[in-house]
Amino acid sequence: MELRRPECQQSKTYVAHLEARVMRGIDTMEKKREITIGDWLNGEEITTAVALSYVDFRFSTEWRKTAPTLETWFEESLVENRWNLPPQLESDLLR
Repeated sequence: MELRRPECQQSKTYVAHLEARVMRGIDTMEKKREITIGDWLNGEEITTAVALSYVDFRFSTEWRKTAPTLETWFEESLVENRWNLPPQLESDLLR
């Protein structure tokens, strides 16, 4: 919510706190992420992909510089590249 306020009303301290919290979470995921790219995504992989997509959308893509393993997984995962699949294959995978 803080980032939705006009810039002059935002608390820079609170925004920095939120960004640090996000980066700690990404750092933890980077350390624990096992690189597996298979035909099917499990719940952990879907959750991770959604969280990273949200960070890209709301904050920035700066996390990619500090989490290269996670970035590689994210870029190569089916979630990141699903629009490259033929329509029939995509519908089969997403059932």
